[in-house]
Amino acid sequence: MSISVVDPANSGVLIQRQPHGHFTIGALNGAPQIDCRDFEHALYGAGRFAARDGADLWYVSSVSEPRRLADVFAIRRLWNEYIDLPTLQFTREQICRLLNIDVNTCEAVIGVLMEVGLLQRSPDGRFTRGTDRHESIPALHMKPAARPAIR
Repeated sequence: MSISVVDPANSGVLIQRQPHGHFTIGALNGAPQIDCRDFEHALYGAGRFAARDGADLWYVSSVSEPRRLADVFAIRRLWNEYIDLPTLQFTREQICRLLNIDVNTCEAVIGVLMEVGLLQRSPDGRFTRGTDRHESIPALHMKPAARPAIR
């Protein structure tokens, strides 16, 4: 699985995995501001900030370079599918169809979920739930975009 790394821009929200297992949220190219006990809370909080500001959402672990999170809604949806149905066993192609996303986006979503421990790859190549320590991620409630006045 290959995930392309992009040089971060000057604006964005970063989720950073800490060595002690917690995650922090902060401005890209800034100091971490909020400590979260798990990825679920970090993704929810960072997703809210990114949606509010129209910023990109980034993720970095202690062993990787910052990379843009492909699609927060796809990550959240797949995450919650595996939380609700822990015995799921999907192939990459099935995940792409379920989420209605392209292969590159699918690779990025799977990569992040494997890195944080929710997913693992079985010997037959299917993706299964990795651990039971996770919980569902609440939906992001965003304000609708402002509509221009019609004259």
